[in-house]
Amino acid sequence: MKIQVNDKNSELVSIFTKHLSWHKARITFLTKTVLSMIKLQPVNFIKLSQGFESNAQVQSNLRIIQRFFSEFVINEDIIAKLLFAMLPDNVPPRLCLDSTNWKFGKTDINILMLSVAYRGVSFPLIWKLLPKRGNSNHLKRTKIMTRCQVSQGFLVTPRFF
Repeated sequence: MKIQVNDKNSELVSIFTKHLSWHKARITFLTKTVLSMIKLQPVNFIKLSQGFESNAQVQSNLRIIQRFFSEFVINEDIIAKLLFAMLPDNVPPRLCLDSTNWKFGKTDINILMLSVAYRGVSFPLIWKLLPKRGNSNHLKRTKIMTRCQVSQGFLVTPRFF
C-alpha cells in the first residue's frame, strides 16, 4: 500500500509501513510524532502537538495524540524489531543493559532496560519493570537478553557489552 506524503517524510513512512502492519492513519501519526520529537525533543503531549506539521490546530493535534496513546496498544516486540531494522547493516550493534531505580512518592520504580547504541544515542529495545528496589539478578538479566534474541533474530555475545 502506497502512502502519499511529502518528500521529507516519505522514507520514514516507507520504513514504518514495511515493518508495521498498522493502518495508514497510524503510520502517518507515528511519522509526525517522531519528526516532532526530533525537532522539539520533548516528551510532553502539548509540546509534541505544537511540532506537528499539519494544517490542524494545536488542540486538534493534542486530542489525536491523547487518543492514540490511550486507545492503541503498541506491541513492544514490533517496535524493538523496527528500531533494530533501521540500524545500518554495516555497523555491528552495541547492546547496552542497564537499570534505573528511583522513588515516586512512596512507590519504588525500577526498570531494567536493553537498548542499542548508535552514534552516541541509546534506543530502548526491551524493558522490564522490576517489582522491587535494588539490583536485578542474573535470572532477570538473562530473561531480557533471551527475549531480545528471540524477538530480534540475532545472537548476542559478550562482545556487545
